[in-house]
Amino acid sequence: MKPALRCLLLVIASTVWGQSHAPVVKSAPSLPVTKFPGPRDQLLSPDGRFAVVNQDPGDTSSGAPAARFLRLRDLRSGESGLIFRYGRTVEVSWAPDSHALFITDNKEYNESQAYIIFPDSRRVLNVGKKILDRYPDDMKLVKSDYAFIRALHWLSSTELLATLTGHDPNGGAWSAFTVCYIVDVNRNIRRIAEYQEEGRHCPHQ
Repeated sequence: MKPALRCLLLVIASTVWGQSHAPVVKSAPSLPVTKFPGPRDQLLSPDGRFAVVNQDPGDTSSGAPAARFLRLRDLRSGESGLIFRYGRTVEVSWAPDSHALFITDNKEYNESQAYIIFPDSRRVLNVGKKILDRYPDDMKLVKSDYAFIRALHWLSSTELLATLTGHDPNGGAWSAFTVCYIVDVNRNIRRIAEYQEEGRHCPHQ
């Protein structure tokens, strides 16, 4: 074999080897995360079958915010039902295949929680509980003065990126923190990164 050809084949082989060992991240198509209340009052599922409809009665006469509701409307059958009640704001996003949606509930100025809802069964999965079932030591972070569990976006039809971030003046080395997780709606949850810093961006974010 001629030296020039041998060098060319070695370069090609080296390139292919490098590509086959590079990490591959399969991401879902970018889907909107919609905040309620806001300029929109509903969010359609990607397949067009369902609509999440926000009902915002506004403030009561006493000045305290009234309860707000999210209803799920089946656009095929016309049926509608309550799926979530909240007080301040929520962020909602559908999975790419429309089989689930996540809701981040910004409950208080120092707390948020995240949930996954399956429209066909109306089953609700508490993301915070799923985190603590898998990583019970993270309870010390959840109990911080400021602790925010948020679903960020879908990575695929079955996996989403979630974070636990916040701070606690009495938290010692973990007085500020961000922990990143990938949540598989059908299986387990895995921690992919942790930082001693609040509001840090996660991998894949």
